[in-house]
Amino acid sequence: LKDETEAEIQKLFAGKQDVNLEDFEVICKNICKIPKIFKKSLFDRIKKVGGLDENAEKIPKQNFVNYWKTEYEMESVSKRVFKLLAQPNTKYIVPDDFKSLFKYLLESHPGLEFL
Repeated sequence: LKDETEAEIQKLFAGKQDVNLEDFEVICKNICKIPKIFKKSLFDRIKKVGGLDENAEKIPKQNFVNYWKTEYEMESVSKRVFKLLAQPNTKYIVPDDFKSLFKYLLESHPGLEFL
């Protein structure tokens, strides 16, 4: 499984040194194995952990690989999702932890424009 994931990472970064938010749909589905609705949360978390500008539109390959190896590679899918939702260094999720996910969902899902 590790070799498969490494191959997916190499494929994703073939010919480029960074990824943007749209690339995170593939990252969520093929590499992290989490629902693609978390692409913005994952993108923002990697920027924050990597010390990148919060307004950065791209994430360098090395930042993604570092995050993958230190935070996700050895975790189950459920633990990966938990880490995205929960505040850092906590063992629980509170209602406020869902705010950014719901905000992104409302902004990006055309069927929810009426809200």
